[in-house]
Amino acid sequence: MVSTKKILMFTIWSNIIFCAAIIVLFESHLLKTGFLADDTQLLFILSTVMQLLTICIIPVALRLFKFKAISQRLTTGAEEMRAQQLRKWGLVRLDMLILPMQLNLLAYYLTDVVGFAYMAIILALSLFFVYPSMDRCLRECALIESTPNS
Repeated sequence: MVSTKKILMFTIWSNIIFCAAIIVLFESHLLKTGFLADDTQLLFILSTVMQLLTICIIPVALRLFKFKAISQRLTTGAEEMRAQQLRKWGLVRLDMLILPMQLNLLAYYLTDVVGFAYMAIILALSLFFVYPSMDRCLRECALIESTPNS
């Protein structure tokens, strides 16, 4: 379970650092911003797709481990098998939030439309709800009891 936690933590922090690097590169003007701002048709399509993706992906990612098929895989079998399933589905859940966050961040800098930045911030805040602490990993694999306040 410790190695699974480390993999999930590495994934979340490496992607946060990647997003920070994108911000530094664009804010320091090493990369050009806003060169897609004049293409209104592209802006409309990109905005619509990213808004729908963001709105739909957040609740699915936050509730992913509540789906019966996934919940059964996480809570049955030996501890090693549970850890493998947690690694697999934990990475899927993190990717569901991180990839749209990165796309929104890039779209913000390429189009100068602030709505993309807001969506990236919302997705980044959603990561706090799936942060892979050891306690969360153990609870999600039913290796410890959930407390009523969690």
